[in-house]
Amino acid sequence: MAHETLILRDSYTDSVRLLEATREMLGMPGVGYAWALMATPANLETLLSEGFDAVDARSANDLVL
Repeated sequence: MAHETLILRDSYTDSVRLLEATREMLGMPGVGYAWALMATPANLETLLSEGFDAVDARSANDLVL
């Protein structure tokens, strides 16, 4: 399965918007795993455990899709 990430630097987003974005991505055809998240150390660790490569996030205010 291919993994693709997009990082939006200094784009803090509140948790409600993150959930909405996650739902929207999961509803797209061919998407089996999706998560909109802020680049906190804990979230980045979860991405690694899910098989994603290390993400080049510079701050917890970076938005990762």
